[in-house]
Amino acid sequence: MTTGVKRQELLDAFEANELSYDLWDSIEELEKVAGPQENFRRVAREFFKATRRRILDLVRRAIGDEQVQSRISYVLRLTNDALHQSRECCKAKFPSQAAEADSMERDLAAFEKYLNDFTRDIGNLAVDEWRRKSVEECERHARPRESEN
Repeated sequence: MTTGVKRQELLDAFEANELSYDLWDSIEELEKVAGPQENFRRVAREFFKATRRRILDLVRRAIGDEQVQSRISYVLRLTNDALHQSRECCKAKFPSQAAEADSMERDLAAFEKYLNDFTRDIGNLAVDEWRRKSVEECERHARPRESEN
């Protein structure tokens, strides 16, 4: 697979991720007018899960590269820092507007859960890759050499 194809696949996955969030926002707006929309929510959940699996599959295929691991770790740290800064900004910006602050805090808490789950899954992928490499290394050293037979 060429670098251009890999890059396009990654961009497509992140675009699908953005569309997933847009879909949720649209459903919330629709529910304000038309009430609960469980069928739409089910479709959105399935789209969200499929998109997440697609992104994790891309990460799984690239996680063996130390440079990729470093970049992913850096992005996750930056995202976590931005989350905490947003939380502090929310507290400072809406001290007297409880409803706005509560809404923002709920959104931040939901994003934090998503970020923590995603970080855990990526960490598990990295551990799995490390184990796979360790097993391969052990097997390579455990094989009898041709000259010994």
